[in-house]
Amino acid sequence: SKSKPPFPFGGMDLLVGEQPARKVFYVMSFPQGAKPRWLSVSGAPKPIISAGQVQWIINDWKGVQYEPQMPPLREVIPTVLFTASKNWEYEAEKIAAKILTSAVPDEQIQNLADSLIVEGNKMKTVEAILFHLQDKFDHIFVSPNLVGYKPYSAAEILEKGFGDSRNLTVLLLALLKAVDIEAYPALISSRGAMIYDIPTVHQFDRMVVYAVIDGKAVYLDPVQQYADIGYVGAAQGEKAFIIAPGKAGLKNIPPIQTDKNRVYFGYNMNIQDDGSATGTVVTEASGSPAMNLRAQFRHTKKRKKRQHIERAASNISNGAEIEGERKIVGVENNAVSIKVEFSINDPKALVIQDIMGILWMPNAPFEIFHLPDISKDERTFPLFVDKPLQLITSRTFYFPNTYKVDYVPPIQHYENDVGKLSIDSQYGEHSLVVNVSLELTKKRITDADYEKIKQLIRAMAAKRYRIALLESRL
Repeated sequence: SKSKPPFPFGGMDLLVGEQPARKVFYVMSFPQGAKPRWLSVSGAPKPIISAGQVQWIINDWKGVQYEPQMPPLREVIPTVLFTASKNWEYEAEKIAAKILTSAVPDEQIQNLADSLIVEGNKMKTVEAILFHLQDKFDHIFVSPNLVGYKPYSAAEILEKGFGDSRNLTVLLLALLKAVDIEAYPALISSRGAMIYDIPTVHQFDRMVVYAVIDGKAVYLDPVQQYADIGYVGAAQGEKAFIIAPGKAGLKNIPPIQTDKNRVYFGYNMNIQDDGSATGTVVTEASGSPAMNLRAQFRHTKKRKKRQHIERAASNISNGAEIEGERKIVGVENNAVSIKVEFSINDPKALVIQDIMGILWMPNAPFEIFHLPDISKDERTFPLFVDKPLQLITSRTFYFPNTYKVDYVPPIQHYENDVGKLSIDSQYGEHSLVVNVSLELTKKRITDADYEKIKQLIRAMAAKRYRIALLESRL
């Protein structure tokens, strides 16, 4: 309602909150001659329009009980978006005037860019530049809408050694310009919120770079320290605002494929007559799980690394301990999957009761992924999974000829609209193998699909799939 609102004029407000209310008023006033635009979403009522004023009224709001893993609130709570910008191009021009004029390479920036060039390979050069900013600079997570769109110059940011997404984007743009890579600032919603086609930057909370490399468009996020090129997390599958004068607008960000956001756990164990077991455990990850694993092992002293492995061994089985040295591959390179391998000794892998041996399937060594929260019997709001995920577990056990297999998890295959689960088991005279593969393919699970995702996760966690039985031949 200010006569001279700060740029970028616009906003996004929830009309109601958690508490019930008999009557809610939301009024937007504007000066004579102004022509603001607005959009009502997620159940917001049609406004009442009068001279210089737009008014939304909600009667008898019953309140809302927040649930685990809800989508961004704009998608489920009555919300109003408004703007004074005529179109996305107008919005882009105002921001570009601040960002692009600051993204100018000086001699130091040129020298740094030249030192990171990979001859004959533009993509590898961009990777090297991006990873330098991700790994060598301190990152501040704050929305440009809170601090404004006027950054420091690229030279100042290089000297300071830290910045928020707005400032590190400026430096990244300058470095890319120094090696003749076409690139522009872009805005995303880091939480993966739905973006509406009304030109207000208040829908976004992070600035990244949109680059075109050998004709291929990629997104570069300089504040995500452990992210691969092209990875922008939950924003993938949604829309980005490309701030390029003359060709500005919303673009679809390619969604994450499940094989790019993946965890593999492999167990190869030898069981002894006394029920103890030794063997190797392998964890391999890409996407978000890889970022979480790199965060544990990069820039970590040797003693701390060993503590992480010791904790991983105890996660697998209570009482299990590591043996020998561990192998960690890919921790220093964001562009590849990361692999952690170590050996363990589990003194109670097989629980012996009379002639039977109970073999519980080992647990995940690292907590680097989260399955959807299905604790509620029913949901009012959709379940927001954030990112598609693939989880693969392969367990191989070898046992002495004093035992024979009495029971293994039955072979099962579940597939529905939200994903699929495959459980496969086989055994021979001295070995058994149990493989489990879970794929979750949707980000937003409606209440109609909630039972389907519960079916997948509950089936995977069911006792009959988590146990094998061996019988003594003696």
